Amino acid sequence: MKNASKKTYALVCSVVLILMSGTSLMAQNKTWTLKECIDYAVEKNIQLNETRLSSQADQLNYKQAKSNQYPDLSLSSQQSWSFSNPKSSSGTSSGSQNSVSANNVSLGTNVMLFGGFQLKNEIKQYKELYDASKYDIEKVKNDITLSVLADYLQVIYSYKAVEIAKSQISSTMTQVDMTQKLVRAGSIPEGNLLQIQSQLATDKGTLVNYQNQLQVAKLALMQLMRMPAIGNFEVDTTGVEESTVLDSTMSSHEIYNISQGIMPEIKSAELNLQANETGIKVAKSSLYPRLSLSAALKTGYSSSSALYSYINRTEAIGYLQSDPTQMVMSNISTAQKENYPVGQQLSDNFGQLVGLSLTIPIFSNNQGKYGVERAKIALQNAKLAQQSTKDQLRMSVEQANTDLIAAIKNYAAAEDILKSARRSYTDMSKKYNTGFASATDYIVQKNNYEQAQFGLNQARFNYIFKSKIVDFYLGKFFNK
Repeated sequence: MKNASKKTYALVCSVVLILMSGTSLMAQNKTWTLKECIDYAVEKNIQLNETRLSSQADQLNYKQAKSNQYPDLSLSSQQSWSFSNPKSSSGTSSGSQNSVSANNVSLGTNVMLFGGFQLKNEIKQYKELYDASKYDIEKVKNDITLSVLADYLQVIYSYKAVEIAKSQISSTMTQVDMTQKLVRAGSIPEGNLLQIQSQLATDKGTLVNYQNQLQVAKLALMQLMRMPAIGNFEVDTTGVEESTVLDSTMSSHEIYNISQGIMPEIKSAELNLQANETGIKVAKSSLYPRLSLSAALKTGYSSSSALYSYINRTEAIGYLQSDPTQMVMSNISTAQKENYPVGQQLSDNFGQLVGLSLTIPIFSNNQGKYGVERAKIALQNAKLAQQSTKDQLRMSVEQANTDLIAAIKNYAAAEDILKSARRSYTDMSKKYNTGFASATDYIVQKNNYEQAQFGLNQARFNYIFKSKIVDFYLGKFFNK
């Protein structure tokens, strides 16, 4: 039975390990789309998460500002103990110690009736800062998206470069076979074969170079996504649409006018400017009188408190009516001390308090004056920051549009170069295969054709990236 149990346990463990390894393999063999890469990078990015936490702090400040306009309510209790050594009639200590305990309880509230509109303006200011922080989050997301797009396209470009290099090796190998046949037939000298075989080795070296570039591009993308490097990381090569060369583009001024209305950094700068304008009003509130209302309910008790009951009530009342002071002084012997219950003390001592407090600032070491001046300086800085943000956006748009125009021209030129190089290479291949051209001439044309292919690949993906940047400033979504 024990052996059977061990076999069953081993079988279960084996199945679990197979399932786990299969799941892990599926995860590693995943092909990542552009959208998935962006989403993963956004989730893991530390700067973005820090910006989110900062926004949460701004939200708490806003909530606190709203709560400050409501009355507060507090319950306080004070317990005290006192100790003394009473003296005898002769003036000496009696040797015994008296202790007295007391407790006072109060329930109070305070509300600002007028404070120079400070609470109202603080709520407005913190709301503007909180809204600005939400746009800061979007700005960081946009930066991440652009970075991921650039690295993602670099991986796709490297895929295509590897594909071209493999195609060139296949073509050269075909030519090696053809040359061997021509050498055996005596149509061309054996030196031609050596040159073609040397070219094959060069093509293989080119393939290794582009394969290394592909691995570097993948690593850069994984590190940007903050993903641990894996050997079989693959991306979807169809994740970005094929672009066609445009005949014309919008002007930089037109793109900038559109981007001003949609870029989060512009909206954040505007809200920060508004918050600083409100900050001046908050600072000025300290120059106004303040009126507040306070109210409290209070009671208390003491262990030293006592009730006195008089033996002769009629006599006591008579003394009280004639001279209360004399009654107490001369007839203290007619009264006896009784316990004063705590509950009765709390009831007898219960009282209410309502008060108004008015504070008029006359001189406070110029704190209010300089506070307003500092708020004005902060406003000027906010204006400069807003202008700097607009200038940076304008320059970025101008650069992106200029790069796009250049990329369009380079793409068109690369297509023409490839067409010409293909014709020359095809013509030279025919001449070489019939013995009318040397291996050197053939290799030169072949290399020109290869460089034209790599050049078009580079120009094509450069155009795709530049066009996506302009689309970004126009508010268009990336094709994910």
